[in-house]
Amino acid sequence: IAIAMPQIGARLTMSKRYGVDILIAIDVSSSMLAQDIKPSRLEKAKLEISSFIDKLKGDRVGILTFAGDSFMQCPATLDYGAAKMFLSIIEAGMMPKPGTAIGDAIRTAAKGFSKKDRKNKVVILLTDGEDHGANPIEAANEAKKEGVIIYTIGIGTRKGEPIPVIDDSGKVIG
Repeated sequence: IAIAMPQIGARLTMSKRYGVDILIAIDVSSSMLAQDIKPSRLEKAKLEISSFIDKLKGDRVGILTFAGDSFMQCPATLDYGAAKMFLSIIEAGMMPKPGTAIGDAIRTAAKGFSKKDRKNKVVILLTDGEDHGANPIEAANEAKKEGVIIYTIGIGTRKGEPIPVIDDSGKVIG
């Protein structure tokens, strides 16, 4: 037992974090099912986000889903496995309100950051569409005042493609 050097008790130490808080806002509207990018816009976005998370070291990452409204799927965390688990369950149509409310997504993301930290706040916005009345420019300006940097990534091709209608079994019916 002495060789194993057992220890009793706990000791708390303060450490300084040097990473960035990153919230990934991903569009889950039905248009993300279009297959102009294979296998679909949404699946490609999820693959790229997963690859991005694999490259993080010391940064907190969170995931927000949006369509006609927005929801924080996974608050900012250092647990990359948990973030990827939440990412894996994301699917198109999971938001009850249809549409694409980019402004609401930006506002929800900005609320997800600590108010006392004026730097190291990033939103990565992935969408294929235009905003449907949520005023994203105004929301981006509000977020900028809070110290949030927004990077926007458009998903899809210039040509586009019809949005498939899929039944409950996953079969394309129209």
